[in-house]
Amino acid sequence: MTKAAYAAVFAEPERRSSAHFSLLFRLSPARFARLGLAISRRQAPTAVERNRIKRLVRESFRLQAGAMPSFDVVVMLRTSTFGTPSAVLRDELALLWTRLPLGNRAV
Repeated sequence: MTKAAYAAVFAEPERRSSAHFSLLFRLSPARFARLGLAISRRQAPTAVERNRIKRLVRESFRLQAGAMPSFDVVVMLRTSTFGTPSAVLRDELALLWTRLPLGNRAV
């Protein structure tokens, strides 16, 4: 995503949240879903942890992107994920992707 796309999402976002993640999204002018990451050092203090989270989010998004409407989505951490198993985080992300609106209705 471009700097302008991030700014647009942060200006007027719709939100979905889980225990560890917060999704901010809005319709995109692109014909496909785009992902942005805003993983703070406060929530993931080590580079190893930030990179683990980014890999999990990218992979989860890649698996779901074909079924998504054209959204610009920014994923942020709500709480620390240190010590949380990757399987738990994958499940949370999978649930969040299903909560994005599809057409005129939200799932």
